Amino acid sequence: MKKITLFLVLLISSIGFSQTTLLNFESSTTWTDFDGGALTTVTNPHNNADNNSANVGKMVKSAGQPWGGSWTELGSAIDFANNNTVTMKVYSPRIGAKVLFKVENAAEGAINFQKEVLTTVANAWETLTFNFSAINSSKSYSKVVIIFDNGTMGDGGADFTFYMDDAILSNVTDTGGPTVALPINFESATTWADFDGGVLTTEVNPHNNADNTSANVGKMVKSAGKVWGGSFIALSAAMDFASNDTFTMKVYSPRAGAKVLLKVENSGNGAINFQKEVLTTVANAWETLTFDYTTISKTDSFDKLVVIFDNEIMGDGSANFTFYIDDIALSGSTGGGDGGGTTSEGFCEKVITHLNIGEPQIASAIKLTVANFDANTLKVTIESNDSDPVDFILIPGDVTGSPTISAPDTSVAGKISLTLTWTATPPTDVLFNLLWSKVSTAGNWQLGEAPTSFKFAGTCETASVFKNELVNITMYPNPTSSKLNISAATTIKSIEIYNVLGKQVMNLTVNNTSKSIDVSNLATGVYLIKYQVENTIGTSKFIKQ
Repeated sequence: MKKITLFLVLLISSIGFSQTTLLNFESSTTWTDFDGGALTTVTNPHNNADNNSANVGKMVKSAGQPWGGSWTELGSAIDFANNNTVTMKVYSPRIGAKVLFKVENAAEGAINFQKEVLTTVANAWETLTFNFSAINSSKSYSKVVIIFDNGTMGDGGADFTFYMDDAILSNVTDTGGPTVALPINFESATTWADFDGGVLTTEVNPHNNADNTSANVGKMVKSAGKVWGGSFIALSAAMDFASNDTFTMKVYSPRAGAKVLLKVENSGNGAINFQKEVLTTVANAWETLTFDYTTISKTDSFDKLVVIFDNEIMGDGSANFTFYIDDIALSGSTGGGDGGGTTSEGFCEKVITHLNIGEPQIASAIKLTVANFDANTLKVTIESNDSDPVDFILIPGDVTGSPTISAPDTSVAGKISLTLTWTATPPTDVLFNLLWSKVSTAGNWQLGEAPTSFKFAGTCETASVFKNELVNITMYPNPTSSKLNISAATTIKSIEIYNVLGKQVMNLTVNNTSKSIDVSNLATGVYLIKYQVENTIGTSKFIKQ
C-alpha cells in the first residue's frame, strides 16, 4: 500500500464556537490507500478566492474495488463529546459525486460512524457539511477514512480525480440548516440534493387543473447517470412513525406503469432505512399515490426523504423521464393496507396493489392455514383477474415434513394449481412465494405488465412481505456473466437461486456477511435469489447474461 505524510494542525477559533482543524494538507502525516484509492498532497491546482491554500489533498480513484479510498490515524481521539459537525472543502469534476467521511476506533473497526454527502457543483470548490450529531460520543474515534463515490468503480481518469482541504471539527448549535418539515407542498422553494442523474427543482405548476391547483410543484428530471438516480432532502426533525404509517404524494407521470420509490433514512446512518415503491396508473394526469409504511421500525429515527423514479432504469432526460410531484404527506392509515381482501368459507380473495410491474420477483407471501387441508393433502390454486394470459411460478417457501409436490397445472391461462401430499401429519401452516409475469406470444417474460389481483383457494392471510429493504442487501454486478457478489450488514445465513420455472438451481450455506457466487454455469435468463439474513428472508432478481 502506498503511504504519504501529512502534518495535522490543531487550531482553536474564538469566533462564536470552537473549531479543530483535523486535516489541512499543508505538511505531512501517514495515509494508507486501499482498493484503488490514492491520496497525495499536491500544490493547489485550483487556487482562487474559494480556497487559497498552498497545498491540498488529491484523491484519484482507479479501478480496484467500488469502495476504494484512503485512511489516516490521528494523533489523538476526535472530541465528539463537545463537537457535532465536520466540514471539508471539496473540488469535484462533477455534480452529485458521493463523498464519504468515516471515523473509526483504531483498535476495533466495528466501532465506527460515517456520513455521506453529495457535491452540488462541478469544477469549483465548495464546503461540504457532515452531521455527526448522532454519533456515540462515549466511544473513541481516532481514524479517518475518505471514500469518493462509494459503490462505484473508479477508472483513474479526470472524472475520478478529486481535491480536498480543511477538514474542520466544530460544535454547531444553530446551523440555520434545513427547516423543511412534512408535508412538503413546494409552495416555497426547497433544496434537494441530487444524485446520479436525478434533478429535482421547484417549478410553476405546468399542469394546474382540478386535480391539483397548487401554484408550484416539484419537477424531477432523470437523465443518464445511474439507474437509481434521484434526489433527497433532510428534514428539520425525525418523522413520527409511532403515530403515522402512510405516505401520500401527488404525481404527474408521462406514462402509466412508471415506478415511484419513496425512501426514508437516518441521516446519521444510511443503513437505517425503509422504502416503498408503487406504480403510476395513469399518463399525463395527476394522481395521488399511497405508500404503505405499516411495517417500518417504530424505534429507529428517520429524518431524510429520498425520491427515485424508475429505479433500475437508466433515464435520458427527455419528456419520457420528466415527472412532477406535490404534497408529500405522512398520516395515519385509513385502512386498506396493500389492498385488503374478503374471506369466506373455503375461499378468499386477496387484492394485491402497488406491484412492481414487469418485475419477475416476489409479489407477496401467502400463509395457508390448517383449515385448507383435506386429510394430508393441500391443494393451492391461484387465479389472476387479468384478461390476458399470465405466467405464475409458485415456490414453497417453508414447507416442513417433505411433502410430495405435484407439477404445476397450467392448463388454464392465468391460473396455476399445486397439490402437496404428506405421508404423515402435515404442518399447521405453509408459506408460499409467488412470482408472476404476463406471457408474450413467444412465451417469454414480457416486462412492463402484470396482473393487479389474485385469488387464493382456501382461507388465507398475508404473511410477512419479503422486501430487500428489510435486510439491507447489496448485490452486484447485475446483469452478470460470471460472478454475483452479495453482501449485508449482518450475517447472511443461506442463499437459494430459482429459475423462471420455479426450479431451485442452487442452494448455499453462507454464514458470513458476504458471498461471491459463481453463476457462470447457469443458462442465460432471469433468476430469483432468495436469502436469509439473520431471521429475515429477502428476495431479489438478477439477470445471467
